Amino acid sequence: MKSPRNIAKDQIAHLLYSVAFFLVLASVAVGLDLLSAWVRQPGVAPFTDLAISLTAHAMMALDMVLFFTSCLSPVGHFQRQK
Repeated sequence: MKSPRNIAKDQIAHLLYSVAFFLVLASVAVGLDLLSAWVRQPGVAPFTDLAISLTAHAMMALDMVLFFTSCLSPVGHFQRQK
């Protein structure tokens, strides 16, 4: 059984890696959203704009779901350790 100090270190490491991972995903989603705005210029098919926009929104939604799941996961893990 791990000591409370080691559990706290594991939780902090988990949180930092999760935040870094989700910041990267969110950055990609924001980049796609900006690309979608740039693609709306004349001469680009509406399907392309829609595809990029939907991909950006789907990535952001997935990122938020995974982030909140990741934030709640350590709470259950810590309670099981007691």
